Amino acid sequence: MTNPLVSQIVSQLRADNVTKKKGLLKFELAGISIEIDNKDVLGGILQSWFSAWLNTHGYNDLQEATQQFPDYLFKGGIYLELKTFNSEATPAFDVANFASYVDSLLIKPQRLNSDYLIMSYKVESSRISIVDFWVKKVWEITGPSETNILNLQVKRGEVYNIRPKTWYNVRVETFSSRKDFVIALWQAGMRFETPSSCDEEWFAKVESLFKKITGSNL
Repeated sequence: MTNPLVSQIVSQLRADNVTKKKGLLKFELAGISIEIDNKDVLGGILQSWFSAWLNTHGYNDLQEATQQFPDYLFKGGIYLELKTFNSEATPAFDVANFASYVDSLLIKPQRLNSDYLIMSYKVESSRISIVDFWVKKVWEITGPSETNILNLQVKRGEVYNIRPKTWYNVRVETFSSRKDFVIALWQAGMRFETPSSCDEEWFAKVESLFKKITGSNL
């Protein structure tokens, strides 16, 4: 279930009609101004814009501007992650670094309850628009893989990042529960033998600590 504060943020985004507006991508230095159409920088630009939007609407982000999880932290331990992707392509962002995520669940398993705000964007002649946005849990944007147990970025037999599936396509299978996602992480960790913390006892440890901290079952 989406956290009530995050639901409020989403309602405000809709009230602001953000999908019906366009922004100009512009950079100026030493008296020279250019318009930007490089899609490689758009994720960072949208995150900077969203941070300013939150501040404008009075949402107090407690997280410092770092590359560490979560992107946004609100009072009461509410985690919000922002992900973006080109609407003219399938989602290819990194959900999280695999090893770091697996390790973190032994310390903060409550991150499994994080909400992910995902924005798709389009750029035309240096004009950017948000085409659509979703709020999902991590298991709702990831799913099983016949090759690697779950969708992962794997190079030369080494696992790097957790990757999303096209969750908005009804023909695409995503995980049906938080527990299924955690089991898949465990199985993949055992298969790839990374990180070292992912041993035979890993799942039981995460399950027990999650119950202790949140009061809920996986």
